[in-house]
Amino acid sequence: MKNLQKILLLEMILILIALFFTYRELGTFPAAWEDDSIFMLVARMFAEGYGYTLPILEQSWRYPYVIGIGPTVILPSSMMIFLFGFSVAIARISAGIYLLGTFILVYLFTKKNIGRFDALGTTALMITLSALVNTGKIVMGEVPGLFFFFAGALLWKRAQQSYIWSIIIGILFGLSVVSKIIMGIIYPAFVVCIIMAILHREWIPLQRLIITTATAVITFLLWKGIEITSEPSMLPFILERTGGGSKPPLQLLFENPQQLLRMPFVYFGGMYTLGTMGLWSVRKKLPAYLAVFIAATIVLCVIYFLSNEGWYRHILPAHILLLPFVPMGAKKILGIKGAILIILLCTLAQGWWQLTYHGSSKNPEAQIAANILDEQYADTRLIIRHAEIFVRYPHNPNWYFLPLPEIESYSPPRITQRSVKTACLPEVWKITIEQQVQYGSRFIPIYKRFGLLYPEENCKIPYNKAL
Repeated sequence: MKNLQKILLLEMILILIALFFTYRELGTFPAAWEDDSIFMLVARMFAEGYGYTLPILEQSWRYPYVIGIGPTVILPSSMMIFLFGFSVAIARISAGIYLLGTFILVYLFTKKNIGRFDALGTTALMITLSALVNTGKIVMGEVPGLFFFFAGALLWKRAQQSYIWSIIIGILFGLSVVSKIIMGIIYPAFVVCIIMAILHREWIPLQRLIITTATAVITFLLWKGIEITSEPSMLPFILERTGGGSKPPLQLLFENPQQLLRMPFVYFGGMYTLGTMGLWSVRKKLPAYLAVFIAATIVLCVIYFLSNEGWYRHILPAHILLLPFVPMGAKKILGIKGAILIILLCTLAQGWWQLTYHGSSKNPEAQIAANILDEQYADTRLIIRHAEIFVRYPHNPNWYFLPLPEIESYSPPRITQRSVKTACLPEVWKITIEQQVQYGSRFIPIYKRFGLLYPEENCKIPYNKAL
């Protein structure tokens, strides 16, 4: 009874810490940034009756595939904006719910398949991990993708008992990819499981795996079918975001290996070591092929990370998938007391790191710059290049939005082509102080890095575009 009371007390403490880290300074930390703000902009447009669109210059791009997320991320945020009006904090409320839901699902998954001690340790490591919380409390797709992944993993065993459950679980995994396109790494992980089932001649599990995989693919394609109605040429984007395209495999290892010596990646190496050892130890306790599926997903996620720019959020899914097995791995190496000590130390270090605002920016310059623009340039015709500015005041008839070049390059040319109204307008850019100097009098500072960049004197207005 005393042990149960202690566990309940620990669970209550974890719940309070999770609520604190999830919703503290929701609108200001992390500060709104480019991707988060573009997603909020689409959610705001939908909530305010403009449809599932991204406004670009004088038109709107319906179902913009370039954002790389789906309605599972946009619509909950849109509902909050519809109910309570727009602010960055309100737009992020649903993201916080997803984050809390992920904590709960991972706790239940670990408790069900490994044990309650491991579930407590895993959850403590999750709710204090700034890389997860700071990505999860903003309007991004990684945590919703993990939410649906663990919902499917928690119900995995039921797929062995019923074809209906195989379909339901397939839908959940499909929604994981709809939420964040890089979660598409689960599809080759399913293929690995199917190949192993064939090699072992286990026909019933093979049937269930095929049904789940097919349903997951169809769920994703149904949403992509809607997106493709707005712009059919999205294959290069999908290939790039899922590790294909022109990027060389494992480019980070060959081009920038010193990146891996940074503390977050060294720490991930420790989690990877403990997690893989723990996964190997409990592999036979997990439902059939679930250990293979999780291991393959982790490996593919690491390969994807090493084949891209080296952003930690690319490896975040692998980190979270490893956590349920870290306590077991720690017990195998250090014993129970050693495992408790190392988990406690990691939790305290992560909690301090997050509590002291490390890992993300709290810089309010975008909010201040947006307010100055609204006060001093509301009647000035201009183009805003940064979503974290535009999302706060999207309905000024004198202001137009044009995404940064990376997203602009994927946008339909018919939308990004300038007309008389938008040609030769000053543009709001975020430029370092050193870069501002090279533009001379063409750049008018607004606040810190933000300012108005006026066009060159020989800018030509297209004569064949109607006003």
